[in-house]
Amino acid sequence: MKIERSKLKKSSSEVPSDCKSLIERLRSTGGEDVSFLRELKRIETWTYGKCELLHWIDVLDLADRVLERSCVSSRWSLVVDSDSGLKELVLWTLHFTTLLIEHSFSRHLYSSMEHLTALLSSSDLDVVLAVLNLLYMFSKRSNFITRLSPEKRGALLSRLNHLAASWGGKDNGFGLKACCSQDASFPSSATTLHFEFSFEKPAFPPSSNLLLPPTTTQHNKKNTSVIHMERVDALTESPGCIMADLLDTYPSHWRSTCSFSHTYDSHTPLQTTTSDSKLVEVLEMKGDHLMEIKAAALKSLTSIIHLDRNPNFPKLNTIIDVTGASSYHGFLPVLVRSCIASLTAPHKEGGGTTSSVTTTQSFPQPLATALFSFLYHLASYEAGGEALVSCGMMESLLKVIQWPSTELDHITFVTRAVRVIDLITNLDMQSFQTHSGLSSFIVRLELEVEHCREQQPFEIIVGNARREPLTVDEDPSHPLPPPPSANELMNPPPDYSAAKTGLTCLPQRAALLKSMLNFLKK
Repeated sequence: MKIERSKLKKSSSEVPSDCKSLIERLRSTGGEDVSFLRELKRIETWTYGKCELLHWIDVLDLADRVLERSCVSSRWSLVVDSDSGLKELVLWTLHFTTLLIEHSFSRHLYSSMEHLTALLSSSDLDVVLAVLNLLYMFSKRSNFITRLSPEKRGALLSRLNHLAASWGGKDNGFGLKACCSQDASFPSSATTLHFEFSFEKPAFPPSSNLLLPPTTTQHNKKNTSVIHMERVDALTESPGCIMADLLDTYPSHWRSTCSFSHTYDSHTPLQTTTSDSKLVEVLEMKGDHLMEIKAAALKSLTSIIHLDRNPNFPKLNTIIDVTGASSYHGFLPVLVRSCIASLTAPHKEGGGTTSSVTTTQSFPQPLATALFSFLYHLASYEAGGEALVSCGMMESLLKVIQWPSTELDHITFVTRAVRVIDLITNLDMQSFQTHSGLSSFIVRLELEVEHCREQQPFEIIVGNARREPLTVDEDPSHPLPPPPSANELMNPPPDYSAAKTGLTCLPQRAALLKSMLNFLKK
């Protein structure tokens, strides 16, 4: 629903000029589909400042209007499932909202959670994935989800639990790796819908486009009907259409008499003892079409580390073992080195010259981001930091610091590398010194400062008088200093008005500078 403006408090914070310009562009579309989508497509990555979410409420209302239209239900299906144009608009709206939540604060103002919960029931997995990415950003950047009302939080967690419940595994004869393989053949138990029910009076349901009339048998003066559909995965209809047809074919009072009279609550564990190894199997798979799935697997491993935090760290040790994090030739260190080589390799020139790394596996931004995030969270625990020290991760991370690229997408990886180095140097500083880490940091800091000077060339020059130490006279009887002389009045303090250009340092570069300065303080 739209944000209630009557409950909003006035904000005294300033809106960066680039954010203000973007807000005006999006607001000027009036929510008209074509123009709104055209503006959203121009925002693939965030190159704007950071400000309160309060300043974006008009844009959020436009996004809420799009999500509300997509959530209109039609008997087990949503409008977005059958409207390709609306689907594209919804995907770009969710993508923009994810970027906005990442680069804003005061996120409690967001009020479209009921639409996100409804979209989780979409039969289009692209829509579900976009919603999950937005929810992941909320859980990563704030406590927004935990502060939801009990009704909204309960509905959201219920949908998430159903998505996370085991729907494959050993019970159906295949695992997570097989689900990601295009060549996998699934057993019939996983693709067959079989349901039996009884009714008092013999009756035959109307004809259906999907099903044959049920088998009817006489049993204890009751008629038993069977719904049996094989190869459900091969049907062209969406799951929502199949469910709607089933409900029309078999009235509810027939199905509920036998089916739900003996129901009971069952607890389905969302995390099995082999979850870690199954996720690593997915990471080891080959194929460019699996990059987003691999990124999701790394995010899952990161979450598992924090999910089971106790003094003995059983899950952390298991993850270190299955990923080979403590060995130079282990799977995780090799994956990190391949990722860094792919990131830092020079691009192919127009004349045909290529870099020395031409066969390196390609690492798109989502996968590389998830990998660096996993390293950071792994290093935040002592056992994980020791594993990264043992596998010689320092040398690889310093290559990222030495990488001369200043692109915004690349800066985030440098920032993450700095933070990982900051953590593991608490355990081992010798490797940092051996590979000339300090000089690499200083060179990188100078590079970023010089890049900032292109937009803000004004430089504050500290005079000799400012370098003299300040003295404090604690004697109250000491006479006050004499008033300034005429010579001092003729030399006023420097004018800094030229520095007030309205430009601010981009959040990505500001985060890098802050991380480097915090580390250098050590």
